[in-house]
Amino acid sequence: MDTRSPHSPLPQQQWLGFDSQPLTPLSPRYRQQLLWQNLLLMALVILLLVPALLLSAKLSGLGVIISVTLALLLLGFKTWLNQKQAEAMAYGVCEYGILLREGLWWQSHTAMPASRLQHVSLSQGPLQRHFGLTSLRCYSAGSSAAEVSLPGLDIEVAEALRQHLLSLAGKDGGETSTETPN
Repeated sequence: MDTRSPHSPLPQQQWLGFDSQPLTPLSPRYRQQLLWQNLLLMALVILLLVPALLLSAKLSGLGVIISVTLALLLLGFKTWLNQKQAEAMAYGVCEYGILLREGLWWQSHTAMPASRLQHVSLSQGPLQRHFGLTSLRCYSAGSSAAEVSLPGLDIEVAEALRQHLLSLAGKDGGETSTETPN
């Protein structure tokens, strides 16, 4: 029988660490979606930048080539960075809520207990729909911004995760609502 009061400090060896929970990476198709998203952006930049630079009397042919090359290098770096960020993102579901690890250079670890869960939404853009992916967003009570945002989930996984989180929140007596993607 535990004789400690509810306000007694918990010994550190009994703390549940963030790293003790296994985390699940995002769908590999999310990285493909990001790659296509960035390729489309590169194509758009080329289609807009080249004619604008050619019409400009201030740049020579070499200036146009250098400008386009620099723009493509920056977009290439953005593509690489997006891929690494997607690789670094992972989530976990525990008995009491959801965990999220994200960030490449500035890393964050977020734990959202189901007792704070107010609202869960799923959303899809055209590229996500093409790749069979969706984004899940969890909102906490008292906040209008999503506290946990998970892009790149398989649709079936996202729906099951949403239902699980809402059932956890329902057990805690919280009011919950849902939104589904169109």
